[in-house]
Amino acid sequence: MNAVGIAVLAVTALLLPCGGRPAGASELLEQLKGNTRFTAEAFGSYYFEEAEAAADSRPIDNKDGQLWSRLTVESRAFFGETMSLEFEGYLAWTTHSGEYNSFWHHPDYNALDRPGEGDITLLNVTHQSDGYALTVGKAMLDIGLAEIFSPTDRFNPVNAAYPQQPRADGFWQARLDWYLEQDMLAFIYTPYEEHGWMPHPGSRWYGGGDPDFFKLPIPAGFSVTDAGGVHNPGYMVLYEGVRSGGDFFLFAHHGPSVYPVLRSPSGLALTYGKEYPVALSTGGGVSRVSGAWKYYGEVIHQRTRGGADQDFFKYVAGFSYRETRLANKLGLDEIQPIVEYAGEWVTSSQKDGYLVDSSEARPGRNTLIFSLHLLHNEKWSYSLHGTRNLTKDDYALGAGAEYKHNDNLSFTMTVRSYSGKEDTQFGRWRRNDNLALGIRYVFGL
Repeated sequence: MNAVGIAVLAVTALLLPCGGRPAGASELLEQLKGNTRFTAEAFGSYYFEEAEAAADSRPIDNKDGQLWSRLTVESRAFFGETMSLEFEGYLAWTTHSGEYNSFWHHPDYNALDRPGEGDITLLNVTHQSDGYALTVGKAMLDIGLAEIFSPTDRFNPVNAAYPQQPRADGFWQARLDWYLEQDMLAFIYTPYEEHGWMPHPGSRWYGGGDPDFFKLPIPAGFSVTDAGGVHNPGYMVLYEGVRSGGDFFLFAHHGPSVYPVLRSPSGLALTYGKEYPVALSTGGGVSRVSGAWKYYGEVIHQRTRGGADQDFFKYVAGFSYRETRLANKLGLDEIQPIVEYAGEWVTSSQKDGYLVDSSEARPGRNTLIFSLHLLHNEKWSYSLHGTRNLTKDDYALGAGAEYKHNDNLSFTMTVRSYSGKEDTQFGRWRRNDNLALGIRYVFGL
């Protein structure tokens, strides 16, 4: 039986001891209907330049513009005195050919597949008691305290097929939260590894030899294949605490790494196998709030089994500030700058038998990140944001405005620019500067 079948059985078992008067099917459906919320989004991008031709001569979707849309539906229902059901799914459409495929990805999908035109992103049941909560199904796992870039918040699969609108999805898991006054201790089990989605080979966002790697030294005539399949499970312990003026968390995780490596081909094979090696990751973070200031830092250490990858520390430190006095003098409600520095320290190199370690797939190795948010009033806000990799001198810049007609309807306009050499994180997108217009509408049944 595959992991999805096990999860379905576990969810069914959880439905039985719901405590109190069980909710009937009609009552449950009525709750789901009453709590249903839809979010309709559409974005149109105009590119200022044509996409660069691929070195391997593969066809590139070179339209001047791109339309991207997504309809998300979410709901929640409560039954008995202790049970709840959570659901979220989506339908998506884009003018870029080949970006989506089918309506469901099963456990043995691989990273060369395409995300579905429709999929279920959350589907879980929670049993809530006075001192604990037990969740089984497809759920999110959000950790980290950084405002922009968190090296520890890496466990939710991210759909980045269209990198300007990345979305984190839930993953199949069983989770026990134990409440300790202000703190929480969690134990999480994931039955198989799940990975996010990258741009497809025909997309102008694909980059070089593989979208996971900023630079990939593959000899001519060779290709990359993903192992796929239902592979390594994951185990995690998470401790989160709240104190006066600040928060902290600690965690340990054993399971597949989020960063891929390439194994050298064996014999006469002409393919390099992309793998997500098993690793032990430990880390934590802390934040401190003092008046309008917030200071925070995070660190994670990854040690890979069998030397399949480098061992390394990744870290981030930053601050944010909410300013109102100067903002009011300038006719604004609030100014919020955020500045972060992300770095890395490699403690051990990759062993023989592999062609490429994960260093070219790990963002934030020596990186300065900033954001400036200007809240004009309850209707209008403006933003300026940028990321610069200091070692390779590539960067991304963006500026935008948002108009909120009301709590349900908003409009956005954003200009983005990328620069750097072609074998860098942002340089591979240097011909993708664009102007994007968007609309977002939230409604119920």
